[in-house]
Amino acid sequence: MRRWPEKTVTYAFSTTDAEKKLDRILEEAKKLWNKLNVEGFKYKKLELKKCKARRSECMIIYYNNDGKLLTSVGLPPLDNNFEGPYMHLSDKEDVGNLNPVVNVAHELGHAWGLWHEHQARKWWGQSEVDEFWGGTLDGEKFMTADYHPERLKDYEVALEKMAEAKGLKSTEELTQEQINMLVRDQDTAKKYGFTAAEWMPLRLAGMHADEIFDGNSLMLYPSGAGGKGEVIFGDDGKVVEDKRLPILTYPNGERMPVKKMPTGEDVDRLVMIYGSNYRGVSRLHNDKSSKLKGLLKKVRSSMSLKAGDTEKGMC
Repeated sequence: MRRWPEKTVTYAFSTTDAEKKLDRILEEAKKLWNKLNVEGFKYKKLELKKCKARRSECMIIYYNNDGKLLTSVGLPPLDNNFEGPYMHLSDKEDVGNLNPVVNVAHELGHAWGLWHEHQARKWWGQSEVDEFWGGTLDGEKFMTADYHPERLKDYEVALEKMAEAKGLKSTEELTQEQINMLVRDQDTAKKYGFTAAEWMPLRLAGMHADEIFDGNSLMLYPSGAGGKGEVIFGDDGKVVEDKRLPILTYPNGERMPVKKMPTGEDVDRLVMIYGSNYRGVSRLHNDKSSKLKGLLKKVRSSMSLKAGDTEKGMC
């Protein structure tokens, strides 16, 4: 991941309709991160044409009405598949943190460079010693027995996709080993578009978690994110009852609640990533003749496992 030059997220809306539906929500979400302002973090809105002209360093924001929330983390690394930073937003109220403004603030955390708090490998412990998770899990905050990917709305669809891809007649023919890969291996989950990819513990991949677990982090999912079940709202728009099944809970059964804003630790992590004096240099690398392109592909930042990409019904 690369950091945004000049501590400035540059963006444009994909359409005038997207801007009409999302601009106010985005502005309110920015305010939830206002503690970053004094550290020099800024936003710059461009016309779509100008954004496309510098696509490698300009985020395009897309609108959808089905609850999809998906954002690239920071500026993606330079490779042949790189198209540019993106953000898919929705104004649905019954997903994620049950508040469109808070959901967009969570996505801004991704855009700046944060990964999911709950996916940091160091917080997870194995409930059974013979479980395979691509390496030992010896944490204590979350236990694998309390992880229930089968409660995700798209679980059955993911099973069907896997069975079809393997030429099977039904999902009943899938082996337990194949199902385990679907719910425990991020690459496999992503291959079949399964949102468990945003819940399971990640491989280290050169990233490190914070020293202290932040249970109030905006980048920590509420337990019901993406889960089966409805959310009931009152006439005043407030949540009356959240019936979404929990995907992950603490070992004592306690659920992770919906969030309202970033914590001081969320803000501090971004300040640490960018540094108080970080300015950066714009490196437009879409030009294949650029002599810097090969070198810049090796550039990576020190990151925290707070936040990550998300899918429909997630955040």
